[in-house]
Amino acid sequence: MIRILVCFHTLPDLEQLTGQEWTAGCEAGHIDASYLRKRISECDESALELALRYRASCGDLETEMTAVTIGGRSNDAVLSTLAALGFDHTARIEINDDAAASELGSGEAASMLLSWIERSGGYDLIITGQQSGDGNQGKVPVLLASRLGTRCITYAEDFSSDGPDRIRISWQADDGLCTALAKLPLVISVGTVPGTFLRVPTLRQRMAVRGRCRELQLPDELMKTDERVILRSIEAVSETRDAVTYEPADPEEAADIILRYYRQWTDR
Repeated sequence: MIRILVCFHTLPDLEQLTGQEWTAGCEAGHIDASYLRKRISECDESALELALRYRASCGDLETEMTAVTIGGRSNDAVLSTLAALGFDHTARIEINDDAAASELGSGEAASMLLSWIERSGGYDLIITGQQSGDGNQGKVPVLLASRLGTRCITYAEDFSSDGPDRIRISWQADDGLCTALAKLPLVISVGTVPGTFLRVPTLRQRMAVRGRCRELQLPDELMKTDERVILRSIEAVSETRDAVTYEPADPEEAADIILRYYRQWTDR
């Protein structure tokens, strides 16, 4: 069996705020978003949809797919939607204060997820969004991979099954799109991928999972850890440029200079 886990994060849907509420919040220096409906962050939405597509690509291979998030009961509607879409298990690590959940550091979030993963028996494929959308810097998937002792591929754009223990994956690198075969276990972080909006479940799908219990885990039940991300060194990035400034007297002279440098850099 291939065990798949998607770790996702939700945000307040700020589009529900009226112009008057924005103005009042700006004047007060704080906007109360506690009552707003929650939505899945963009990268996590792509991760969830690609996970569903990956499962479909597994064909006859036996799979088990779980979705987990950290936060309060305002996330339950999203978890119900994911259950309707075919996730076998949905789980929430309980933090009643949504503001506190959104302010968790990367190290704290990764430690809580790692403890939950270990208690759940481990997974062959862990999928996350590259960034949560509210200031998180994309460290969680890398920290999970580091602490689990497995590989992590970032900025993934597509992946599909190539057998019980291999996955075909494409990701964005500095020199363009790369594609390779990788062995499980693996951690994948997904960016905002065009055309990966999370599908909408039908009423029949929603009714089929109505009343299904979701797993609830309290943070104080999880393994405590003092691990932190420590800055070891820092250095300035060189911003110098290989350039020469000329002040030609006329356009023809300027054109000759540009042509000379063009030929120099193109080896003509």
